[in-house]
Amino acid sequence: MNMICFGGLLVGRAVAWELTQTFLAARFKGMERFGRRLAKVSEFEDAPTQVVPGLDQKIEQEAVEAWRNEGDPN
Repeated sequence: MNMICFGGLLVGRAVAWELTQTFLAARFKGMERFGRRLAKVSEFEDAPTQVVPGLDQKIEQEAVEAWRNEGDPN
């Protein structure tokens, strides 16, 4: 699985567009090692999702608490 990211202050729009087109045109070559990686991703996709009640609230509370401890980064 691949992804592409660009630094907004480092890469201009024209270069980002050209790189994105090249990235999207790339095709799976079917090599064995890539097939194994793809199988691992498929395992995760097929696994049942575990729901943890209140997890989103806990993560949000931790983020707010960290912000309070660190102060406003802006």
